Parts: sequence; C-alpha cells; structure tokens
Amino acid sequence: MKLHRSALPPSPWLVLICSVFDISLLFSLFFSLSSVLVFYSGIEIRVPTSRFYFSNVQNPLIVGITGLPTPGILYSNRRMTFEQFTEAFRSKSKPGTLILKADQTAPHGLVIAVSNLGLEAGCQVVIATDEPRSNDITPLR
Repeated sequence: MKLHRSALPPSPWLVLICSVFDISLLFSLFFSLSSVLVFYSGIEIRVPTSRFYFSNVQNPLIVGITGLPTPGILYSNRRMTFEQFTEAFRSKSKPGTLILKADQTAPHGLVIAVSNLGLEAGCQVVIATDEPRSNDITPLR
C-alpha cells in the first residue's frame, strides 16, 4: 500500500491554531489539578463537643504541683509548702483564672486543697494534667 501526499502544502495558520489549542488544554488541565492540591491542603477533622468552654485567658495565675517523693508547690518561680503558698496566694490574688499544672504523681489531696483555695478566692480553676500512659497503670490484685 502506497501512501500519498496531498499536493497542498500545510497551512501555517492551521499549525498555529492547533498548537495554541493544545497548549491551552494543557494549561487548563494543570490549573484544574493544581487548584485541588492548593485548596484542599489537609484533612477534615471533627472536634468533639464539650460542655465546657474556656475563653482566652489574660494573665492567669499558674501553679505547679510536683509529685513524689517530696511534693511541693511551685508559685512565682519559688518552691513552697502549702502554708507558704496560702499566704502568698491570698496576698497577691485577685479573681481571675488559676491554672494548676500537676504531675501524675502529685498527691490528690494537695491538688484539691489548692483548687479549693482558688475557688474560695473567686478564681476560675483549670486543672491541667495528662492522662496516665497505659504502662503506668498497675492492675489491682
């Protein structure tokens, strides 16, 4: 089978129109795919609802409660006993937010005593602890 050429030379306008059309399709494909990557740059998560809502806190009182072997209270960059903390807290405190940062090994009674002191002073108390890791829990026998 023989292939025949047409006698007419190819039109330069036809080549120009085809190349412009090809480039415009490539640009539209590129921009349509890249916009998906730009606009959806993450995963959607649904945060669980809570009954509690904390607004932004201005100048909170942050109190650290250390755990065993010698429990103590860290307040104003000083380590102190509960009695010293009570005096310092009552002299400085005004109603606001009290954030308690307690270690996992901190005595529960000390955390509650500091929390009650803050509540008596009219502070909103936030206890910031983390839940124990699974290997830290020892089963009861």
